[in-house]
Amino acid sequence: MTRAHAGIVTAFVAGDEAARSQQVASIVRDHARTAAGDPAAFAVLMGKQVEAGAVVTYTVLRSLAKRLGLTDAETQEIIAQAVAQVDETAFPE
Repeated sequence: MTRAHAGIVTAFVAGDEAARSQQVASIVRDHARTAAGDPAAFAVLMGKQVEAGAVVTYTVLRSLAKRLGLTDAETQEIIAQAVAQVDETAFPE
């Protein structure tokens, strides 16, 4: 789960929206397949993904901040943006 989310963060930092969307869709597909039609199992898997994602986002962006020349405030803003963004196309009805 952390590796999958690291791909999202990497694509976000690189500004590659297509890669980010593909990674999100891949995560959702994998969890849907694993849950095998059980909505409760899917919700648990996605909850764990969100937890792992928060840790990865924070850790990766904080560690890259100095190399990217970002201030603490800029880093916090990017973390907030990364966590807040939702790609509705990754969740087809």
